Amino acid sequence: MSGISPVIQVGVMAQNVTNGSLQFNALAANAFLNGTNIGNVSGFQPVTIGPVSQVTIPLTIVVNATQIISDVIAILTGSAGVAANLEIKGTANVSGLI
Repeated sequence: MSGISPVIQVGVMAQNVTNGSLQFNALAANAFLNGTNIGNVSGFQPVTIGPVSQVTIPLTIVVNATQIISDVIAILTGSAGVAANLEIKGTANVSGLI
């Protein structure tokens, strides 16, 4: 928890299919669950993605409304018995892209 806002730590798999390395520097975004804005997403840990490889990038989601945290966890873990669509819309700072 961050104050009264729940915090969810996730890892997102990123792939690099080029012959050169990429450097993920940062991400600032919004998180949407089934079309509803549920909070902010950030990632400020630099991660190098080597040529033709994949890595997990750690991200933090700070949920806006405390009352929906149990619903979010139930949907993301599948225990709610309903499908979920988690969308992350924002801007990433990545070095090495042409």
